[in-house]
Amino acid sequence: MVDLDSFYIYAYRPDALSIWSNREVRERLSWYYQVMKNEKPAKYLIAKRVPVADSRLSSMDLDSLWDLHREARREFERIREEVRRGASLEEYPRPEVSFLDLKAEIVGRMLRSCNFCERRCGVDRAAGKRGFCGLNSETRVASAFLHMGEEAPLVPSGTIFFSGCSFKCVYCIDEDEYILAKVDGLANVLRLKDVYSLFNRGAVIEVLTPNGWRRVSDIISRRGEVYEIETSRGKKVRLTSEHIVICHGPEGFREVQAGELKEGDRLVTMADNGGIGQYVNNGGVKEINLVEEFYRRLDDGLIAKIRVKGVKPVIEKVLKRDNISLKEFMERAGVRNYKHWMLHYDSIPLEIFMKLYSYYGDIRENIDKYYISMKGVKYRLPAVLKVSAPLMRLLGYFVADGSYSGSHGLVLTNSNPDLLKDVIKCVKSVIPSVNSRLLYEYRGKTPQVVLSSKLLYLLFKYVFEVGDKAYGKQIPWIAYNTDVGLLREFLSAYASGNGTITINEGKKDYYVRFVTTSEKIRYGLVYLLQLHGIQCRVKRVRVDNKLPTGHKSIRDQFWIEVEGIHNLSKLTNILDFVDRKRRSRLIEALNNAVKVKRNVKGDYVKSIRKVGSNKRVFDIVIDGKDESLEEHTFYAGDGILIHNCQNWDISSDPFSGAPVNAKQLALIATDLRKRGARNINYVGGNPDQHLHTIVESLKYMDINVPLLWNSNFYFTMETLEILVDLIDIWLPDFKYGNDECAFKYSRVRRYFEVVSRNHKVLHDRGEEMIIRHLVLPGHLECCTKPVLRWIAENVPRALVNVMDQYRPEFRVLKEPERFKEIARRPTRSEILEAYEEAERLGLLYKPIS
Repeated sequence: MVDLDSFYIYAYRPDALSIWSNREVRERLSWYYQVMKNEKPAKYLIAKRVPVADSRLSSMDLDSLWDLHREARREFERIREEVRRGASLEEYPRPEVSFLDLKAEIVGRMLRSCNFCERRCGVDRAAGKRGFCGLNSETRVASAFLHMGEEAPLVPSGTIFFSGCSFKCVYCIDEDEYILAKVDGLANVLRLKDVYSLFNRGAVIEVLTPNGWRRVSDIISRRGEVYEIETSRGKKVRLTSEHIVICHGPEGFREVQAGELKEGDRLVTMADNGGIGQYVNNGGVKEINLVEEFYRRLDDGLIAKIRVKGVKPVIEKVLKRDNISLKEFMERAGVRNYKHWMLHYDSIPLEIFMKLYSYYGDIRENIDKYYISMKGVKYRLPAVLKVSAPLMRLLGYFVADGSYSGSHGLVLTNSNPDLLKDVIKCVKSVIPSVNSRLLYEYRGKTPQVVLSSKLLYLLFKYVFEVGDKAYGKQIPWIAYNTDVGLLREFLSAYASGNGTITINEGKKDYYVRFVTTSEKIRYGLVYLLQLHGIQCRVKRVRVDNKLPTGHKSIRDQFWIEVEGIHNLSKLTNILDFVDRKRRSRLIEALNNAVKVKRNVKGDYVKSIRKVGSNKRVFDIVIDGKDESLEEHTFYAGDGILIHNCQNWDISSDPFSGAPVNAKQLALIATDLRKRGARNINYVGGNPDQHLHTIVESLKYMDINVPLLWNSNFYFTMETLEILVDLIDIWLPDFKYGNDECAFKYSRVRRYFEVVSRNHKVLHDRGEEMIIRHLVLPGHLECCTKPVLRWIAENVPRALVNVMDQYRPEFRVLKEPERFKEIARRPTRSEILEAYEEAERLGLLYKPIS
């Protein structure tokens, strides 16, 4: 170490010199002081001299590596104790494979299923995937400098500031917002709260970015204040005010926080990306295994009524081939309560069939030969249902004009007899044996087709999840997961029921309008149109129509309108009216429309308004392939492009700073020591997420310097076991005295349990530490006093810095009412009360604070 001029240090931080005259400080930081003065070797240098019993590290499994680690630690502790007593490190030869090499190997394995911090996200960061911290295996250093502002014993501190953090900021999306998501490979438009529920049950969730589908690695819930952004075209998205929205700028896209949007800002929407449709409706589902779908979606009562037919020949073939009885055949699959009539009548209850299906390959391989029926029902459905044009048209008709006849079938209502005849034609194709009746003006009602089919009822309600009643329906998931030709069949039938063509003769203006009372259909249509590059306008209309009962309608209507020759031409690629009248009218509209040379209107911010103050909101974290904007944005609400949640200040932006490898990091640390650093201060962000690079870098360092871990202390015990033999002094941040405050401000769970555990374990092993506690305004009773009491009772040898530097920043400044309890500096009386508590508890804080 080249000592900085004492006068220079004294001029800027005189306490950095005078602190060492305090006998208690010097005694509690004795190891650090001796390493700092080059009187003892740093712990990482000792680890380099400790041999391991087995050099074949790369071929060992992780459990064996940890066993070897425990053995090597005993040797490390022996050598370190001898060094403490005066032995020279040079007395110990350099082994072929050292304790440090072993640690580096273990950390590399940990990175493959990351468990550095207590988030334990399990992401394979070594393969380039990003964990909860937003990082893959790449390490970035935002800055490296001699820090003159740290605690007196540390100045000047060779600070290396890393990006990324295990804690998170507080901005999210409203739980009732809709997004287009893939759930276990199938796309659908769902509410975010439903996506969250599926994610927590283990479903694989993907969201659509401008570059395609990207997997969601985490969804985190909290409560927050929600704002609704509405565009000039009536499209909406609901977010917290800090959430980043993507806008058009003079030189490309720009990022703007929702709370800072201005009227007239042009948002980026799905319709702006003409090629986005390639990621949906490009083949998808060709057939549906109804056996699996019924078993997965129906309740036990309905499952008990389902029968599988056509299985008898396959069972008899297996019985003959294996020379076994029916009893043995059933028992092999775990079936006990079977009856011989099941095989005789070729009618296997679904619950029993699924056990056979799971156990016997022969049963699975012949699935396309079976049929599904119900107890007491003559007609049937194929076990493997082909996704055909008639099926998609029938779905379209039903979503537009259908209802359920109790649980006995479907009813479709339309005043156009040609459409009703097509409905019957579609039904005959899907279930040839079903009983269908066409009723004209039955009791003065609009003509109907009545389909007496319990199977169709189950198919539409439970498998396709169409929903019930006009306002509760939704676009079935199959519409997002089939090819464009079959989507066209669905939309053509739907438009023939709920679509109109309007002509404004004066302006030569034509538009197609879809009308629905269902919010789910409204969002589904907006997504389907934009996925195919079709711009649309959304209106919510209060109508005074009287119902047939004489009552006034209480349901608002949603109008989704497609206008302009450019958009109408695209619309004809995905739908055509089934009835001749509207089909001719659409052709007329396209032929007569005047093409005006003008810029295509986009979606401009019309209004921003607060819609909730204590709503549940979610933070979605996605795995992008690189650092580009397109990889870290996705479509939400009405297909508006927003950022996946990140905090873009230096402390947690995973992409701030310059990328470094282990050798480069070693050079940075060595240079800082040569320039006069008393220690190498690994900080961030948070250093825990860079454990792999930091440990590896020590293999390329030989300079004697104390290593300092400046962390939020939310690391795992595995990380602690790696670091405890390398770090000479610890600088933990112990901010919150309870889990509630920790979650509210840093969105971290089990905070107190984890952080206090790590403090206690290190203290009990004789480690030296300076604990930082930041006094938050209004948090003396819930945080400051509990933390200080815990320190006094559990880690009494630690030095404590009771910090008064808190000031409101970032979100708190933007929304002081939301964070009113911390939207100010701590008062003088609060700081004095914190000092008095530290004094009363006998903590060594004065020389440090």
